[in-house]
Amino acid sequence: YASEVEKALELKGEVKSKIKQLEDDLKEAEKNEESLRGSGTKKSLINRRITIAEECAKVLDKLLETLSENIKSKLSERVNKVFKSIIRKDYWAEIDEDYALQIYKEIPGRGRQIVTEKSTGESQITSLAFISCIVSLAKENEEKTGGLAQGGVFPIVMDSPFGSLDDEYRTLVAKYIPELAEQIIVFVSSSQWKGSVENEFQGAVKLHNSLVYYSPKLKADESTFLKRSETFERTEIKDGYYE
Repeated sequence: YASEVEKALELKGEVKSKIKQLEDDLKEAEKNEESLRGSGTKKSLINRRITIAEECAKVLDKLLETLSENIKSKLSERVNKVFKSIIRKDYWAEIDEDYALQIYKEIPGRGRQIVTEKSTGESQITSLAFISCIVSLAKENEEKTGGLAQGGVFPIVMDSPFGSLDDEYRTLVAKYIPELAEQIIVFVSSSQWKGSVENEFQGAVKLHNSLVYYSPKLKADESTFLKRSETFERTEIKDGYYE
């Protein structure tokens, strides 16, 4: 009988050990199941975020397309207005689908045609109209709050803008230049400045500076702006306008 009891106790111990092992295996299985469930939930969350991000990207692309088209249309209209206020010919300006500025004219029997050959003065007026309108539009966008379009206040620097223009175009361009931007810097020779340009700029110029060139190659002072240097070649900026 004693031996039977001993066998029963041994069996009981083995059974307990197996139960403990099974309980441990069950806990491990439950943990794995939770992990798998969590992975599934995490995967589902990631997929949902990807879907939302893709939808947001589509909406933003559409907004950008609409905004770009709106800006292009507004810029085209403004450039044409400036261009037609200066140009003498029956031309008009448009910004095409590739955002290139094109000048058009109407030819009887052929309709609207691109002006491929422009004079130097016409090209200069075209560039002036385009740049000034971009600066103007950027300033407007800077003053708005909460908009998607970025803006800024930018100066315009013009180097000898009147050199290739005749007297009439000089007057028209000079009259318009003070309205282009908050700050405008214009480099002109004395011959370009005198006359219509100086008259149109009256009251608009806040600061005059003169560039005086010094060179040891000059035998003597040749003018107010060309001076002989005893040392090295240089250009100095002087306050005021020198006659």
